[in-house]
Amino acid sequence: MSCKKSAQVQAFYDGALSAESVPLTEAHVRECAECAALLADLRSMSNLLATVPRREMRPGAASRMYGGWHGASDRGVLRIAGWLTAAAAVVLAGTVLTWPGQKSMQSAKGPDALETLATVPPVEGHEESRSEVVVLAQWIADDLSPNEQGIR
Repeated sequence: MSCKKSAQVQAFYDGALSAESVPLTEAHVRECAECAALLADLRSMSNLLATVPRREMRPGAASRMYGGWHGASDRGVLRIAGWLTAAAAVVLAGTVLTWPGQKSMQSAKGPDALETLATVPPVEGHEESRSEVVVLAQWIADDLSPNEQGIR
């Protein structure tokens, strides 16, 4: 179609034009043979679709269709959640391996190095001398501890 107003004619047929544009489009359709043919094609397609007999859906078909739709969307969400979990694990492992205070943790021997560092009380008045690992461990401990109301 060579007329640039075909989208406007389709919007006219759908009833999606503003009240000001309707008379202008009607006048254009009367003058443009291509747009008049397009409008006639749209109307004949609608008439054809209106004459097609509609079948009733079986009672269980709708529930199977909706169940399949929700199941497929749940699988997509679970797949994305799995990928995000894997990505978070990679980021966490990379952070732990490249943590700036890693040398101080390596100096403490044994599997309980983080526990030992986390339980060392800070020196009063020297808050800035605390290791970043101790600050992180204290934050984790405070976050996991129940508050006064017993709510986490």
